[in-house]
Amino acid sequence: MKDNMSKLNEEYIKYQHLEKLGNTEVEDILFGQCYIFPKLDGTNAHAWQSKGINHFGSRNRELSVHSDNSGFMNWGINNYKLNKLLDHLPDDSHVFGEWLVPHSLKTYKDEAWRKFYIFDILVNEKYLPYPKYKEILDTVGYYDYISPIRIIRNPTLDNIYKVLDENNYLIKDGEGYGEGIVIKNYDHENKYGRVVWAKVVTSEFKEKHTKQMGAPKSNGSDFI
Repeated sequence: MKDNMSKLNEEYIKYQHLEKLGNTEVEDILFGQCYIFPKLDGTNAHAWQSKGINHFGSRNRELSVHSDNSGFMNWGINNYKLNKLLDHLPDDSHVFGEWLVPHSLKTYKDEAWRKFYIFDILVNEKYLPYPKYKEILDTVGYYDYISPIRIIRNPTLDNIYKVLDENNYLIKDGEGYGEGIVIKNYDHENKYGRVVWAKVVTSEFKEKHTKQMGAPKSNGSDFI
């Protein structure tokens, strides 16, 4: 991680860029145990504690009370469970998530908005695997975190297609599917020695997949 991350407290720690599945940065990521998560369409947010002081950020900068990323910092300062989590973690750990405010996708449930959905925790410059950070979040009682839709070993593109059709996380009933998915393989490093996650955007992938493979086929019994 040190190769693609600034040293703690010297520069702002940004969440890593998600690479489109098929890019060289995430080549071979599907070989191994893959955790497939729903991708939310809000704004990237970030919280950490350093020397006993809680800090809040957007994707690219630390926030202030006068510029707080659509209300995220004000919410974070006053959220007991998030502050409890930051107290629980080692100093200079970084909590990344999606602050769900209206962006492109407007079909989320009414009660889903203006919450911070955690999707990664960085400790000692390494991302914790999902089972580990889930345990921490459950311990402190912070339950707004993104769980995997599927955990698949060596998934195929057909598997990815099917998971996209299962992605209705926080979406209103009958309002379609989410923006896409994120694929994490915690045992995988790319050929440059970096740990990078892959993303699949639903509309782009389905259009390309259908053109290459034809429309997906199902038996009538699959719908019973």
